[in-house]
Amino acid sequence: SGSALSTTVTDANGGYLFSNLDPGTYRVKFTAPAGMTFTAANQGNDVFDSDVASLTGNTGSTGVYSLTTGQQDLTVDAGLTPLKPAVDITKRVSKSKAKVGEVLTYTITVTNTGPITATGVVVSDTVSSGLSIVPGSAVASLGNFSGGTWTIANLPTNTTATLVYSASVLAEGVLTNTARRQPLFPDDPGGQATVCTTIPHLVCKDESFAFALSAPTGYSRYQWYLTTPTGTSLVADVTSTSANASSANMFTATQVGSYSVAVNAGQVGACPDGSCCPVIIEAVEVPSFSLVAQSPTCTGTTPQANGQIRITNLGSGTALAQYVYQISPGSSFSAATATPASPTGILPSGVVGTSLAQGSYTVRVWVLINGVPSCPRDVTVSLVANCACPAPVCVPVTVRRSRL
Repeated sequence: SGSALSTTVTDANGGYLFSNLDPGTYRVKFTAPAGMTFTAANQGNDVFDSDVASLTGNTGSTGVYSLTTGQQDLTVDAGLTPLKPAVDITKRVSKSKAKVGEVLTYTITVTNTGPITATGVVVSDTVSSGLSIVPGSAVASLGNFSGGTWTIANLPTNTTATLVYSASVLAEGVLTNTARRQPLFPDDPGGQATVCTTIPHLVCKDESFAFALSAPTGYSRYQWYLTTPTGTSLVADVTSTSANASSANMFTATQVGSYSVAVNAGQVGACPDGSCCPVIIEAVEVPSFSLVAQSPTCTGTTPQANGQIRITNLGSGTALAQYVYQISPGSSFSAATATPASPTGILPSGVVGTSLAQGSYTVRVWVLINGVPSCPRDVTVSLVANCACPAPVCVPVTVRRSRL
């Protein structure tokens, strides 16, 4: 009928016995103690396995057993193990591509999907050398974050905790950030989440360059791909039997574009940990700009030193802020006579020279690459003061009065 015929409590060794049973079919139900759950059924031999086939809450039920007259079966048992928390970890970054000087926001999330509270949760966070955590930016919804370690005393079941902080970008390249959750019990593997952001390497347009790229070692095949506006192409395919197998994980980039690597013929751009970003090389230049000359005025036939030169076509605001300039007299640029003494930001008005005498001037403009003036472009303009007196005005005129 399925109704309980007898109940008992296991002894100190977990043993139990139902005796004097009539021939027939039986099912055994076990109730797990507080803080325990049943192990997987039918794992191992019949002496040490667990026979709990179905669960309802903390009650486990076996399958059906048949007994004949005089038969006994001492192998029906239940395996028990302590309940354990299950803490998942994820990580996000606000940008997959950024520039030197920008600020990135990182968000680490831990969630306890297990049946009991997780105690002593510890997350270690590691950032690339090209990043600097903004002081005072870290905010944790639970626990404390200090010195790259996030500690949570108790994380209840079905609870999520977040840690958010900001970091400044200091260098070009692929910047990775890894959060590792430490194991909570002996057979807990812990957890790890890695994100990355690509900071493009900037080079001057039409100048030669070479960047050494590398991927993790230990794989039998490396396929390097280059993506440009015209498409993606395979630029290197090295295997363990290639002549250059010893450096298979390395590639020298000499063209602008986005570089990705596939290992062991896997997905293009997928790093072994599934978190990589491409290496991007971008060409920059100072765009063509114009100089607007305001010639000196005259005092009589004498030119004054009040000419002015203004730059146009370089944009405004943040666009203009990426350029610096110097100006020197003459039809070619000379650092020895240039002013200001060092490359200087361009004023919003665009004025780069005032109180100028007539003559030729050369303005050199650089674009800043990581704060360094680079990729110079020169433009020359002449200031002409026309102070000669026109003949119809300046030729002396004799006036004679006559009486009529």
